[in-house]
Amino acid sequence: MGFYDPQYAIIDLSEEDIPAVLKKNGLIELYNNSNHPDFSGRLARVLVHESIHHWQFTSSPYLRQKLLEPKQDSNQSSNKSARFSSHAITECFARFWDVMIRSPDTIIQEEEIDTEGVQISVLRPGMLRTCTQAAFELCMLKGPGCRSHGPPYEWMKHECSDSYMPDLLLPLAAHIALCSTNPSDAFYEAVRAFNNNQSIRLWLEKCDPNPKNQWPRTNFINVDWLRVFPLAVKALKDNKKLMKLCPRSLDPFADFSKESVKSHPIWSKVPFGFSKQNCYESVINALDTRAPAGLELHWAEQLIAKSHPNAAFIFPGIVNFRYCLGKFAGPAAVRFRDQIVFSDWVDSELQDVILKSVLETT
Repeated sequence: MGFYDPQYAIIDLSEEDIPAVLKKNGLIELYNNSNHPDFSGRLARVLVHESIHHWQFTSSPYLRQKLLEPKQDSNQSSNKSARFSSHAITECFARFWDVMIRSPDTIIQEEEIDTEGVQISVLRPGMLRTCTQAAFELCMLKGPGCRSHGPPYEWMKHECSDSYMPDLLLPLAAHIALCSTNPSDAFYEAVRAFNNNQSIRLWLEKCDPNPKNQWPRTNFINVDWLRVFPLAVKALKDNKKLMKLCPRSLDPFADFSKESVKSHPIWSKVPFGFSKQNCYESVINALDTRAPAGLELHWAEQLIAKSHPNAAFIFPGIVNFRYCLGKFAGPAAVRFRDQIVFSDWVDSELQDVILKSVLETT
């Protein structure tokens, strides 16, 4: 249905008509309201999925090096139990947020996945109906692209001592892996660090509110992501083997001073000030623009934005972070059947470069 072209940082949907809401409001509407009815089913998921691939290239020195300094992929894992490629990690991460953003029941319907008797949703006391963990797992392991996105998640489910851990920590494990020199080994070490960390294990065991624990486990994943995040980051930093694999994990933009980036017609102009300098201040300031719509920055989101410079890239499914990424670091353009829509940061000179590349490949 579509694909992301990292050479020009564009999403190609040339067989699709542009949705009316994007024609009227621009690309930011995709990130502001990903479930708008104008996106007609799968289109929103494909757009978000391919945008996530753009943000992976934006935040991963490993992927950028493969793109801008082509050479044979040396990502051979020394761990026989972790047999998946960097491509599988990127697809698993993107699929994870596909399912979280669009919801498992929607994905199951769109892809006609056999539920195999799995309970899809449950009515929680005093709450709206929510999808089950089993439904989420089904979407991660099934579907048209399951051979690509399934193995890292399936392996992580097998390795982790708590079944909730992969759903909480896969985004961080995948991100740190793609900031490493060997994503497969780094993914293995990240999962090992989580699994062996006593603080994380104790946190997972406490499902009921505990006055001594300010951030107890709630079993609501969009809350628990944020609550376990500081523990998970510390577990990664304490793993010496992982840190050797990830020398640029906290500054994945250092390579933008390299000639291969500075000389590239597109990547030399992608606005990285948002993510490289004072990231959390940029996120918080940007979210002030959402106030009229009633979308405020949750205090826990603010805390993790301060605690990790790449928080928005790790959690692009969180609506506030997705909005900021779309506004300040979105793909350069999306090509539809009858129109190319550019991100706000793309100037007229860069538009000409992209239009020329599109004509050459048509």
